[in-house]
Amino acid sequence: MKGLTPRCGWLAGALWLLLVPALARAEVSAALPEAVDEQVERGWDHPVEALRALDALATRFPAGAGRTRMLLLGRGLVAAASAHAADTAEVMSALARLDADPLSKADIELVRATRADADGDGDAVMKAGAAALEIYRLNCPEAAGCDYRSSWHALKLLARHEAMRGQSHVAFEYAQAAADLAASKGDRPREALSRGMMANVLGEQGDAARAHQQLAAALQLARSTGLPAIESRLQICVQIAAERRGDLAAAWRAGSTALALARLADSPRLIAQQQGNLADIA
Repeated sequence: MKGLTPRCGWLAGALWLLLVPALARAEVSAALPEAVDEQVERGWDHPVEALRALDALATRFPAGAGRTRMLLLGRGLVAAASAHAADTAEVMSALARLDADPLSKADIELVRATRADADGDGDAVMKAGAAALEIYRLNCPEAAGCDYRSSWHALKLLARHEAMRGQSHVAFEYAQAAADLAASKGDRPREALSRGMMANVLGEQGDAARAHQQLAAALQLARSTGLPAIESRLQICVQIAAERRGDLAAAWRAGSTALALARLADSPRLIAQQQGNLADIA
């Protein structure tokens, strides 16, 4: 708010007083998606604590357009990713009651896709993820409470499951769209993860040169974030690339680096995943 320092005597002061409530609402509107996203990320390893923190956010942010829906979506994503069936069903029912909000249907589909992802149901992921993405595209950014992270999450799920189905060209398009969206918002962690997905897909296609280019860009972005969890996930991509070219020594080094970073991030899920990866290499 540095640019709003009063410069015109009492008139500027009066305008400042009139602007304060509106500015406060704007700040809350911008801060809430960040706060919800923080807990969704936390919920990957600590779902109970994240759900409790999401409940507490309702007291920090005053009621406003999209607030209830955003908090419900956060709860739904945490519950669905951790396979809390009862909580997931409760959130989806609550979102269905917000039918006046055009984004509530998209949120239901995104929660459904996340739950299907946790269950390993690829067909359900594709159906729900595509439905969510279409509604977000039709309504954002005009609708109240739009958050690009929801579209990014749908794109990530679609990219991963298209790749698993062997549809590498479609998977690459989704991953590219996710990277472009993250880059447009200055979200380096999500751009890094997206470019890592692009590198994996290109590697599967046999395009080693472009895969290396994307992976190098992803690693540079990941290191610039200072977030060990992001770097750990990108080291998985390095490991996969090394295994693909038959260099098990390089794969072991990448896996060991990934494990050390996972421990630094205090991420039980990543630690378990990296230990499994190292066991496979051994």
